Amino acid sequence: MMLKLDCFIRFKVLIFIALVLFENFSFAQNTRWEDYFSYFDISKIEIIGDELYSATEGGLFSYNINNNEISKISKVNGLSGVVVTGFSYNDDYQTFLIGYEGGMFDVFTPDGISLNVDLIIDNDFQGNKSIKHISNSGDYAVLSMDFGVLYFNIPRKEVSETIYFRQLGSYIKVKESIIYGDEIYAITSEGIYSKNIDFMLPNFSEWSHDFSGVSFDNICEFNGQLLASSGNTIWIKSDVASSWQVFGTQSNLKDLVSENGFLSVVSLNSVTVYDENLNLVHTNTFGNELNTGVYISNTIYAGTSLYGLIDENNNQYAPDGPYKNKSFTVNTIDDKIWISSGGVSSFTVDDNTDYGYYYYDGLKWNHISSSFLNGANNIMDVIPNPNNLDEVYVICYDYGREGIIKVENQASIEVFNHLNSVISEPNHLVSGIFDDSGNLFVSERDNYLGGGAYGHAIIALNATGSFSKIDLNSKNISPSPRTAISKPIIDNKGFLYVAGPRDDGVIVLDYNKTPLNQSDDKLYLISTDENQGNLPSNNAVCVELDNSGDLWIGLVDGLRVLQNPRDAVTQESFATKRVVIEENGVGEELLREIQVNDIATDKANRKWIATENSGVFYVSPDGSEVYKNFTITNSPLPTNTIRDIAINHDKGIVYFATTKGTVSYKSDVSIEADDFSNVLVYPNPVRPNYSGNVIIRNLMDNATIKITNIVGDLVYEARSEGGVVEWNQQNLQGKKVASGIYIIFMTNFDGTKTSSKKIAIVR
Repeated sequence: MMLKLDCFIRFKVLIFIALVLFENFSFAQNTRWEDYFSYFDISKIEIIGDELYSATEGGLFSYNINNNEISKISKVNGLSGVVVTGFSYNDDYQTFLIGYEGGMFDVFTPDGISLNVDLIIDNDFQGNKSIKHISNSGDYAVLSMDFGVLYFNIPRKEVSETIYFRQLGSYIKVKESIIYGDEIYAITSEGIYSKNIDFMLPNFSEWSHDFSGVSFDNICEFNGQLLASSGNTIWIKSDVASSWQVFGTQSNLKDLVSENGFLSVVSLNSVTVYDENLNLVHTNTFGNELNTGVYISNTIYAGTSLYGLIDENNNQYAPDGPYKNKSFTVNTIDDKIWISSGGVSSFTVDDNTDYGYYYYDGLKWNHISSSFLNGANNIMDVIPNPNNLDEVYVICYDYGREGIIKVENQASIEVFNHLNSVISEPNHLVSGIFDDSGNLFVSERDNYLGGGAYGHAIIALNATGSFSKIDLNSKNISPSPRTAISKPIIDNKGFLYVAGPRDDGVIVLDYNKTPLNQSDDKLYLISTDENQGNLPSNNAVCVELDNSGDLWIGLVDGLRVLQNPRDAVTQESFATKRVVIEENGVGEELLREIQVNDIATDKANRKWIATENSGVFYVSPDGSEVYKNFTITNSPLPTNTIRDIAINHDKGIVYFATTKGTVSYKSDVSIEADDFSNVLVYPNPVRPNYSGNVIIRNLMDNATIKITNIVGDLVYEARSEGGVVEWNQQNLQGKKVASGIYIIFMTNFDGTKTSSKKIAIVR
């Protein structure tokens, strides 16, 4: 044991060194990123020395039983995926083998990190490619998948054999598999398959088949014996030549675990432990639903489905994070974060989750459950009152039970629905926003108009608690037969803009800052009509007003901008504009035929654009330059499907809500400084292999930046927006500057404050 522990300590140090060195090869070590993943649903536990490593829907985390230290390992700091579906540690090579949803596979070794080992799968297989289970022995590991198993060489880090469990044109799904002696055993819903590891291994017709038609769930080797479970029955095989015998039964059986010299039999609420002679050692019953469990230092540790790792004294261990990864919207003010767990698919089908919402109070994450919210399902948005952050409004898409729920101090609720307000029955509330007068506006789709017809409405709740319903279906606004509506945006003049993603364009409401008085309201439409915006389609998904007052419109099939929208929509004829970027000297429409789900504007008027399948685009104020396109391949984003974006403008942190969890990125744009004392210039020096921009941040608002060479020749000049300036290392003639020392002169807008910095450029 001491040798193993010493090796692991050495390995752990090497892993962290490797993580640091890996920065040149991966996005993962960029400290700009942070994850807000859930680590409570544990599927597997590995004991390594005095640490328990747990595989979860957010990644891995380790718990040290001696000092109670918890460390998480996620896509932000090294993994190539988020939801860990298969996990195993090989002691001989001190190597982690990690499999994910979608088929990604990581190998972590003391000599470095091999990310996302390429698993070649037959093109004929079109099913789920997630790695369901990993086990290892000596030089090899077996990976269980829905098409069969992969036989993996650990020291060479390559697949030696791929075995397709295919009969009569269909695949048999393998739940778990294991190397036992010189054979591989695989359990399926059709029984147990086994085969000697020889040159005939890939030929599935050569595999032996036991328990035909019997579904098995778990398999493991323990002290030279093989155990497998079918329903509540545990079977045992003492050696390769022997037959299967019944070992015993266990109601609600969940897992069989061979770890640390003990066999743990895990049921729904208990763990029973046996020693090497299969004598009963210990048992414990838990008050939580269990997935797995292990025994170490005379204590049972169980992996739960909702509460992380727990011990026999009901102590809970897990990294702090949201209750679940399911995320639809994210909102942030100061150091607080609110994430909703609901959502819709294709703008119509509700996801009907009952997870409530997740709230970070500045110190820890809190789970506001569906039961606390009067049983409300499908929480679409959680909107903090900007004038009182202890008060939030929960927006429900809940078929009539709950509409808007006011939550105060996480202690009390007040429900507004069709029984006590103007909200329709059933209610299909989507999202909301406060205006600068403290009025809350909530978009309502499928508002019942009578006679079997449905349309759009805005539910307005003023600061005194009075409701009104603003009809959006008069004059030239005629909803499509299958209506939908998204998050509203409001300007400072009393104009409200809301997108209708199911062929309704963008509806514009001038409520004249009097939400309870509809007599002075005016309605306008931005559509495909050549005189009403000339959109490429009426399938508008989102809208955003930028710092210049321009309206950005995200569509199912692209992006458009309407300048001076208040003036434009009141004219007889107006048109939106394409956003054009230059690629290799050729103009190209930005996000052409790409669905845009959300747009957010930072302090520098730059745009962060969420897409349905292409990740996040970070673009210049007018969209003509793409600074970054974050995807699952070059960032810790858990998926390329981004639902919502929120920005903490004071700190420059951008939050991305996705269907598989929320992450954030620390941008260079933040609130402007009062002086130049904290200005940062990086990289400095600029090395020969660096081709990006020089960043000058923490500037005063609207500061003038002039960069000269050492003899005083001006090479660059700009004004700061959002406390930042980026220099592309080019001079005024558009050519890269030469090696040397350059001086950055900074002056505030009225010339009363100045400062300077030096930067070295090495070519």
